[in-house]
Amino acid sequence: MATLVPIIIPTGLCGRIEDVAVLPSLQGKGVGRELMTRLISEAKRSQMSHLTLTSKPGRVAANALYSKLGFVRYETNNYRLAL
Repeated sequence: MATLVPIIIPTGLCGRIEDVAVLPSLQGKGVGRELMTRLISEAKRSQMSHLTLTSKPGRVAANALYSKLGFVRYETNNYRLAL
């Protein structure tokens, strides 16, 4: 499963990819690539200016896939406020 979240910002429409998960029995069979390819196609179709996602460093295969698909890793401070 994977979720594409459209976000309207002052400069237009962008997207965030959330909750990418592939069953262990299906990992390594191209399912993650297919999910991501479909989300990217939908983002382009919707004329989103860019996509963002986050991934834990330990998810080696997932991070390699994101790089292969053209995502660029950025150094950033990530903040969260629990309410």
